[in-house]
Amino acid sequence: MGAIITKNENSFASVQTTNNKKNIPKLYYTPTSCGAASFIAAYAAKLNLQVELADIRTKKTHSGADFLAINPKGNVPTLVLDDGTVLNEGSAVLQWIADQV
Repeated sequence: MGAIITKNENSFASVQTTNNKKNIPKLYYTPTSCGAASFIAAYAAKLNLQVELADIRTKKTHSGADFLAINPKGNVPTLVLDDGTVLNEGSAVLQWIADQV
């Protein structure tokens, strides 16, 4: 299970839960680290992304998955593209977001 960032006409963000959406990139982040910048940029760019919190201390995702299996470096942000490519550096994730606009 994940979530998708959406923005309504009143400019409020909502995060909708999803069930294994295919072909939608997934962003793992923490709201209190530099990973939050990618979340904010994706929201501002109105990108359709799945999002999930990652606990960088326990190395688990919010859904309980092993975060190290997704990103062996264990850092955020981590963006998993629909083709399985993993971007695990903040500058690479932000560049990918900018390239989508």
